[in-house]
Amino acid sequence: DTEFHFFIRNSGFLELDFSYRIFGAAGRLALAVGASDADKSTTHKLSPSLGAMLSQSLGAGLSLFAQFSHAEKANRVSTLFGYAFWHASGGFVWQNARATHRIGLAASTVALYDGEKNEKALEAFWRIRLVRETWLTFDLGIVHNPNGTDIPGERWVALPAVRISTAF
Repeated sequence: DTEFHFFIRNSGFLELDFSYRIFGAAGRLALAVGASDADKSTTHKLSPSLGAMLSQSLGAGLSLFAQFSHAEKANRVSTLFGYAFWHASGGFVWQNARATHRIGLAASTVALYDGEKNEKALEAFWRIRLVRETWLTFDLGIVHNPNGTDIPGERWVALPAVRISTAF
């Protein structure tokens, strides 16, 4: 888009990260505040964003996670990176004692800036350690109203996947 000068900055970005133990189990809470901007004038207008993430061990290899993020549509920067006004998700992950298998289930919902329908998703995965940090993951996501669509025949989407990933 040639009439836009593209300048992004994270101004006043702050992240607070708290690690704690409750009933002998480890937990973590992270809070983030940011501001970025992109505008077609020489005046920069900030789009504030907020986020929170919680992870909590429940014992016996089971963990709970939840996260929430929100970004104001103050200017074009929001639509340069997506159309989500806010996003919330949460779920559970279980791993065996040797951490060779992980199984997870999560649900999420996204409110779009200009959409009438929220996108909702349910996802399940099984991750298997092949060698060291190489993993095979089977994943299935079911999405309702993808990208806010309410078109008959396109309201539901199944997204099966098989992935191999590694870290060095």
